Amino acid sequence: MYTKYNIAIAGAGGIGRAVGLLLADNKDLDVKLYIGDIKLEIAQQAANWIEEGIQLAGVVQPYEMPLEGSNAAMDHVFETCDILLDCLPGSQAPRMANFAKQNGMHYINLTEYVKETNDVIEIARGAD
Repeated sequence: MYTKYNIAIAGAGGIGRAVGLLLADNKDLDVKLYIGDIKLEIAQQAANWIEEGIQLAGVVQPYEMPLEGSNAAMDHVFETCDILLDCLPGSQAPRMANFAKQNGMHYINLTEYVKETNDVIEIARGAD
């Protein structure tokens, strides 16, 4: 029996799409994916691309993310998810890490930005 994970992917570009496809196609994982972008239509295209790749509908839900702050859709997704997989530009890492901490999510980031990585380490101190 597998644990069901709700995973928010922040960023619907090439990396977000590829990671989404890998997660959705992994038969050893039970996941519900949410993929976000600053333009809902791009997030929808990414969700469609992932679902076409695995030939299964209803696995990925798109959401819109503002450039700064949050919105109702993003708040709902982040309150729902267990994991935030940050595929945004590295400069967004501290912002996304703060959202993850505020919502009790595990945070995964693929950045190689040293300053932002150090910021994320500080944000994570004391987190559950």
